[in-house]
Amino acid sequence: MKLQPTGRGPVQLIPMLVTRSMAEAPVIDPGLPVTHDDIVNGNIPDSRGGTMAPADQIR
Repeated sequence: MKLQPTGRGPVQLIPMLVTRSMAEAPVIDPGLPVTHDDIVNGNIPDSRGGTMAPADQIR
């Protein structure tokens, strides 16, 4: 915990979040980008190895 001013009176103990540095953070591969055509044509891969159903285009 660290002493921080609260704006509502005297300094109080406030829990501070501890974040890891970018060097320690895991690298996550986001994969390929999803395009408009992928969405309306049903070309987005799902977790079972198939593809998601095509979406209806609103406009």
